[in-house]
Amino acid sequence: MKQSATAWKTGQAPRAADRSLALVRLVADEPGATLAELARGVDLPASTALRHLRNLEVAAFVVRTTDGRYQPGPELLRIACSLAAGQPWFRAWFAQWQASHADLA
Repeated sequence: MKQSATAWKTGQAPRAADRSLALVRLVADEPGATLAELARGVDLPASTALRHLRNLEVAAFVVRTTDGRYQPGPELLRIACSLAAGQPWFRAWFAQWQASHADLA
């Protein structure tokens, strides 16, 4: 069944989105997890988890290491930095950090 635009407003997100986001959260919480660990952690068959992880890898939300483990990808870092940069506490902290690390410039 196709999800309507109002499904998002009522908290009924499409299953595929829920599954992918659950994997993103788990990779962020447990960097270095294997496919088997991630599949178990979100209660999905490994084949389904792999399909979602491959899509997330293409979009740079996760990175698969050479030994087959999953790490948060650069897109998560970009989003985190973008969100943090808009916060006054972050701007103040970053200015202080830059001043104390001027020798690195």
